[in-house]
Amino acid sequence: MVQKQDLVIFNDRTVLPDFKNHGHTLTHITHKLGTSPTWLLTALIETHIHGVPLSLNESEKSNGKIPIVNKSPIYISSFIHNESYSEQHFQNKISPQSGYYILPNLMEEIMKCTINTHNNGNNFDGLCSYILKMLKVKKEEQEQQTTIILEEPQLLLALIPNLKARDILLKLITPISQIFQRVIVVTNIELYDNDATAESIEIKKFIQTIFYRSIVQLSLKPLETGRANDVTGTLRITRGGCASAVDNTTFVVENEYLYHVQKKSIKLFYR
Repeated sequence: MVQKQDLVIFNDRTVLPDFKNHGHTLTHITHKLGTSPTWLLTALIETHIHGVPLSLNESEKSNGKIPIVNKSPIYISSFIHNESYSEQHFQNKISPQSGYYILPNLMEEIMKCTINTHNNGNNFDGLCSYILKMLKVKKEEQEQQTTIILEEPQLLLALIPNLKARDILLKLITPISQIFQRVIVVTNIELYDNDATAESIEIKKFIQTIFYRSIVQLSLKPLETGRANDVTGTLRITRGGCASAVDNTTFVVENEYLYHVQKKSIKLFYR
């Protein structure tokens, strides 16, 4: 029987960079069709709140009440899913009272921006102002350092005409990184691999820049040999382009896991 392994990203056996020892950091999660990142996001949210990823390797079955070790909030902002979808998937694993918050659905504002852009020219600045104002209000409600998950922001490049990767990076990602100490960006990289349209080229530029800004890259891929009953896919951990942002004593442990998504837990194995 293959031995299950704990998720370890840094050499001090932690999963997320410590608020006390690091400045503002960016973590990049990439995935492909058939490898939903929801289980990994759940593990990161659990780590932020409880200090450990409870849903991995049946850790959540430990006896006794699970303590909340970090009272600072973690926010989830999705550019692809509405609030009910996020609530359904995360509340199955994590109590809403634990300290995570699903931000209002941005799709309505994005559609307004798209329509206004068609009618009156680029209105992306207005969308950025709306998003940043909302995030600043949330941040000002908390005195602690906070974390935010941005799910599929590259879709803006496909939805808003003539938008460039540098626009999102300079007007949205950079300001958000200044508001929140930990930023986790999730991107689907498969939809644009073999597409030479202007939008796809900009999306590739965006994804590459996020990698260069990140301290760690978490890549989810399906098995190259196809499906298996006891393995769902692979999780590869590599240093990001800005790995030097971590302090001198902490570094990313590059590794690769096999993972198996089950109904009540996720199992990890070294590959």
